[in-house]
Amino acid sequence: MSRRTTRELFDQYQVEVELADRLRASTKEERRLGMYSHAYNELYSRVPNHPGLTRQRSDTELQARIAEQLRSIHRYITPSVTFLEVGAGDCQLALEMAKRVRRVIVIEVSEEKALKRLLAPSNFESVISDGVGIGYSEANSVDVAFSNQVIEHLHPDDAFEQIKELHNVLKPGGVLVLRTPHRFMGPSDVSRHFSNVPKGMHLKEYTNAELFMHLRDVGFRSVRKVVSIRSIRSEWRPETIAVLESCASIIPFSVRRAIVSLPLIKQLFRIEIVAKK
Repeated sequence: MSRRTTRELFDQYQVEVELADRLRASTKEERRLGMYSHAYNELYSRVPNHPGLTRQRSDTELQARIAEQLRSIHRYITPSVTFLEVGAGDCQLALEMAKRVRRVIVIEVSEEKALKRLLAPSNFESVISDGVGIGYSEANSVDVAFSNQVIEHLHPDDAFEQIKELHNVLKPGGVLVLRTPHRFMGPSDVSRHFSNVPKGMHLKEYTNAELFMHLRDVGFRSVRKVVSIRSIRSEWRPETIAVLESCASIIPFSVRRAIVSLPLIKQLFRIEIVAKK
């Protein structure tokens, strides 16, 4: 795929800023009426060269992406598991999970995407969400929930609402694996080319410490930060990561972003959190 010009990137940036400002200023009632879905439909209609429409991945790239995501969740997966994915995208991971677990639930904001799953296996179901909550309310029914690159697209109030609802649907002892871009490495949307803060469809980018607080506030009994270096995986206490983030926060923006993007340092900051109910 050819690289886009600066003009094309700026055109996308302007549209995203307009739509994001609209979402940030909206009420919860307005967002419950389908505002997220309308915003993304408008984005794609006004930016026809958006990567969300034009990106094409080879089979090798798709398999590599699935394998990378599986590394975050495979240790929690057994054949008896009910697995829930928020923002399943092309559903390639969820369809792979359907081969491995008893039941798969995907949360989507587009009914059109759900209808395209008619040929999905019998243990696979789509649930339509308004983007505020998750649209699924069967308490204590899910063993493993996966939220990957989702909450940054939500109004901060709605991100907290989704965390609460995910806690509610998890079984006691169930696990939420949460991944999202780290604020110190961003902006991670198109704003990166034009701004030091996210102004586009990433309505808010987070630190680990902020998410630790939200997860504890809704009642998760155990919260750990995952650090993966090569084949070595470890789970760190929130207090350690919070101290590192506090120290990094006083470093000037450009220097900090360069430092936290270094391969080894990046693993200490990148947000992959395991929260157990």
